Amino acid sequence: MYGALLTFAMLGTLATGDFAPGEEFAGARAIAMGYATRSIATGNDAIFLNPAGMAMYPRYSIDITYMHRFAKNVAFPAVSLVDSQSSPLAMGLGYSWERAVDKSFSNHRAYIAAAYQLFRMLSLGITLKYMCGGGKLLDFHHFTGDVGLMFNPIGGFRIGLIGYNLIDVGDGDEYLPIMLGAGIGYQGQSFTVGFDFVANFYDKSDTKLRFSVGGEYTIAGKVPIRAGYMWDEDDNIHRWSIGAGVLFQVGALDIGFRQNARNTKDCELTAAFRFFI
Repeated sequence: MYGALLTFAMLGTLATGDFAPGEEFAGARAIAMGYATRSIATGNDAIFLNPAGMAMYPRYSIDITYMHRFAKNVAFPAVSLVDSQSSPLAMGLGYSWERAVDKSFSNHRAYIAAAYQLFRMLSLGITLKYMCGGGKLLDFHHFTGDVGLMFNPIGGFRIGLIGYNLIDVGDGDEYLPIMLGAGIGYQGQSFTVGFDFVANFYDKSDTKLRFSVGGEYTIAGKVPIRAGYMWDEDDNIHRWSIGAGVLFQVGALDIGFRQNARNTKDCELTAAFRFFI
């Protein structure tokens, strides 16, 4: 298994694109819930939002995602793999490629994540990230990492805490700024809710905040319905999101849609298929 993980990681880093400053990649479920999943992401989304979540439940899953950002006509395919069944050390890999349809820029990221359950209620996770790409005006290669904790004090209640991009990348901090994220959530048998907070320290004299809330209700254990809201202090952006999914014995199909409340052209549509092995 770990040999396959290493091969996957090498292929990801060999590829050589533009994220919104300080925005983490996330899958269809997280996007539909307004990114409010830092305390409840325990599957493939955990690689990108809080790696500590990978150690909370045993699983082996592959996620294939495609996002399209309509305002800038940007295509965004991604793939990830999580194995928390083979050993107590949960492992995850992810690769994302963001590119403008007009080929004006291209941005690739590769992720290697690991998590371990320190105690029954507490897990620790680390994600290492490599980013490379460029366009007509710039070219960059950066390496950094995230460190996260997830605490499950009682029942379905969880608390997540994560530091993003803790390895200084110098002139690349516009794309990989140091950030602090925290979340509190509850995950029940059919109902899930999360509240998240992120502080972006890109401008040391003017920290920007981001708040989000999201919920999920699963009908008959098979059809999750999701909705979320995010407010970003940077440019005072408000975004709402919705989504749904279908659960199968061997996987799940998820769709998420996110819309800037003040700009109808600024929207994203994401679809993902998860395989359970």
